[in-house]
Amino acid sequence: MFGVQAAAQSLTVEDIRAQIEAEQSQPNPYDALLADPDPVIARRAMEIMIESGDPVLRDLAIEFGVNSPDPEFRHLAMLAWFKSNPRMEIVVENNGSPDQNFRRVARGRGSEPNSQGQFIWITQITGYNAQETCFVSGNTCLFRHTPNGAWIRQSSVWQEIAINNEGQLSGEISKSAGGGSANVRFHVPVP
Repeated sequence: MFGVQAAAQSLTVEDIRAQIEAEQSQPNPYDALLADPDPVIARRAMEIMIESGDPVLRDLAIEFGVNSPDPEFRHLAMLAWFKSNPRMEIVVENNGSPDQNFRRVARGRGSEPNSQGQFIWITQITGYNAQETCFVSGNTCLFRHTPNGAWIRQSSVWQEIAINNEGQLSGEISKSAGGGSANVRFHVPVP
């Protein structure tokens, strides 16, 4: 193929395939623990993984939680994610507004729409404001998450958002910038 001969003690294609199949047939023990049929064990496993201080375990628990049909697991996962002060790449797309208004909104966030009519707004959660019960970016309240739902703050108004079927935080909001206003859809990939 590339003029390379396999040495006699090299793994064969069949050996490699067998090793891959063996690895794939073994379930992830953390996923099995999180999916335990006893909800008390599953919830406690999630809490321990989140509180472990190990970012790999925390992210496994968050990923499992945001994709869970259980609203309590989704809530725990989102709180853990916000508390980790994530760097967010928020994908914003036009939702029927005039193109020039959407461009103004994108430019107001230091971006330009791409060929798919989207722009990426990058922000960082920097902490929690206990007085206003919200997660902040800089000194500005940006997200709120409770067992009853999630909200994003835009122009002093809290607008409800949700976790979509892909495990992403998503919603529709109205944004103003540069003398224009645009209705936009957005989604935030969660680990």
